[in-house]
Amino acid sequence: MKTIRTLQILINLLFYALVIVLSVTTVYYLILFIYPDILPYFLQVSRMAFNYVDWTFYIVPVFTYINFILFILGVYLMKKTIPSFKKADFYSDVVINNLKKSGKLFLFIGLSMTALKLIILIVLQNTLIFKGQVFKGWWNILFSIIGTIDFAMVCLIILGLFLLIFSDSFKRAKEIQQENNLTI
Repeated sequence: MKTIRTLQILINLLFYALVIVLSVTTVYYLILFIYPDILPYFLQVSRMAFNYVDWTFYIVPVFTYINFILFILGVYLMKKTIPSFKKADFYSDVVINNLKKSGKLFLFIGLSMTALKLIILIVLQNTLIFKGQVFKGWWNILFSIIGTIDFAMVCLIILGLFLLIFSDSFKRAKEIQQENNLTI
């Protein structure tokens, strides 16, 4: 029970910290985009980004922002499962569905950010090839591809798969429990 309480505290702290970071970042960029002159000069450093015309410049930040919101949603779903764990109601539909949704979100975030990095690498390599600055040898290309694999994204993929396995295990255990209740 102490472990569940510690987990609840940590998930709550993580969730509220992420919501605060998202709120502050959203307000900052909205002010920077709409009323940049009201900010002090040292906070206007990012202002140059809005003067950049090429839309491809905005793909990574927007995609990262969307994935950050999805990450907060995944943490929120995990936060909602803790009360069922405290009641030792592991086989409830709330636990099974929340773990499954959370796992899918984390898996999507990890895979999509890794894919985005690979796409950016391919675009960058094509741009360098077009400009005549070719990577020398397959080893450099291989190490560049390996370099796009982020440790945090691998951890998110593993966490997502782990939550999906937990969800499936709890679902099967619930089915077995229901079968046992019917045979008695």
